[in-house]
Amino acid sequence: MTDAILRTCYKCQRKFIKEEDGCTKITCICGALSCYVCKKPVIGYDHVNGLGGSQYEKCPLYVDMIALQQSELTAAADEAKKQVDPNRLKFDPSIDLDKYFNINDRLPCNQDGCRYCKK
Repeated sequence: MTDAILRTCYKCQRKFIKEEDGCTKITCICGALSCYVCKKPVIGYDHVNGLGGSQYEKCPLYVDMIALQQSELTAAADEAKKQVDPNRLKFDPSIDLDKYFNINDRLPCNQDGCRYCKK
């Protein structure tokens, strides 16, 4: 489940996680630039939909990290459940996921059409 929210640098293979909201273009300590949302290498800002932009097929420049990580963990839990025979499943990995994300303390995403914040 941890691997669902970890990112791996394409250049040096270091693993990292972004803990705060902010720009989705990230720089590894080795200098490699990548998109935190789609995990692809990036150069410049042509890869992202800037604030107020309408190119929703692109990754957002800013994203609610908690919402993104919750979405990725939920998808990983659902995939893990599919790989196990329901009769042998002793622990449902999707139960109680919401309690780990303090939804009430989050600031709303201000980017209309954001596919990650479901706004």
